[in-house]
Amino acid sequence: MKTFRFVCLALALSLALGASTFALAAESGNVPEQPQKAVGMNKYAHLTPEKQAIAKKLHADFRQDTKNPRKELAAKEEDLRALMAAPTLDESKIRTLAKEIADLRAVIYLAKIDMRVKLAKEGISFGDGERRGRGDGFGKGKGRHRDGAN
Repeated sequence: MKTFRFVCLALALSLALGASTFALAAESGNVPEQPQKAVGMNKYAHLTPEKQAIAKKLHADFRQDTKNPRKELAAKEEDLRALMAAPTLDESKIRTLAKEIADLRAVIYLAKIDMRVKLAKEGISFGDGERRGRGDGFGKGKGRHRDGAN
């Protein structure tokens, strides 16, 4: 009798755990009924092989064109972290470095825009251009910013 009771209790707990796991997965969009948003090059899976090849080439060109600015950006950001952690702050160096970092980010961003324009000219959509997160930038987009509020 004790074995039967133990088996029933274990089965009930397993069902409860499974149901709660499924409920959490449904909230995050990781269930088969809710297909996940495509990520990276997979977002072009619906395109013809020719269009996929064009998209891959444009992405590769973008990565190659921004390789040096991205390396330089990473180095300058590391330098800025070191300057900010120094016992005495050299405000003029910090501001100069911050300006250089902003300029590098602008170069990379403009290259990204150029790539997206080329994709659009090829008839390849890059999505709506917004990154929507859960309130503060995490998850599937459950926050006030979805309806245009800040």
